[in-house]
Amino acid sequence: MEPKTETNSSYDMLSWQFKTLLGQIQQIEMHESGDCPCILNTQDPPERCLGKHLLNISTLSRETANMSKENKKWLIKLAGEANARHEQFRKFICHTEDLPELTDWARNWRKQYLEPVYYACRVEPPAETKPADSSSKLGKPADRNVPAKSCTMADLKN
Repeated sequence: MEPKTETNSSYDMLSWQFKTLLGQIQQIEMHESGDCPCILNTQDPPERCLGKHLLNISTLSRETANMSKENKKWLIKLAGEANARHEQFRKFICHTEDLPELTDWARNWRKQYLEPVYYACRVEPPAETKPADSSSKLGKPADRNVPAKSCTMADLKN
């Protein structure tokens, strides 16, 4: 039996995956802004918005990693970090840990990885960056895979 070769899913499928991931990470930023009642943990019944979005990011990143060989490495890292923050959020709900830092974490993943891939004419990996640990920034925005010209719908299908 021959080993399975890694291939990418269709552009439409990857575009949907990255759009959904981008939306989930933006929800983290919106909910942790301080004015969402869910962060105050005073709702009855309680809302667990941050936990929900972290779990969605973790599972969707892991799924997308299997669909995009060029982006697999950073997607797996994102999945692991989102899962770790999800578990910390669960402990926060039980009053055994502090709320994980999420605003900078979400913004850095969005700016460094998700936006450059989603808004590019083709779904390709962002420029190489040094892996960052969970406690540090994801690095400075550098040369990214950003189109030099505006895209047309025809560009997106190629």
